[in-house]
Amino acid sequence: MFYAGFAYYLPNSAEAAVMVVNNPLTHQLDIQRFNAQGFIMRTRSDEGMIRVPRKENDATKSAAQIMSTDFYSGPSIVLI
Repeated sequence: MFYAGFAYYLPNSAEAAVMVVNNPLTHQLDIQRFNAQGFIMRTRSDEGMIRVPRKENDATKSAAQIMSTDFYSGPSIVLI
């Protein structure tokens, strides 16, 4: 069987639970509004493979519960 982990539904749909708003720079108010309505929010803190400090800061302030990034801050791995 297959179950969708994240599916796109319009905000007024009864099935809607998670909203994905990828740009916290330009959609800060949308993230906060959806959050206040009870949605689980996901946003990004980078632009593909480019680190954007201002976007990281805005994503942190946005009230989104999930922040995605391509930059892992864990231990460095050296390949020899």
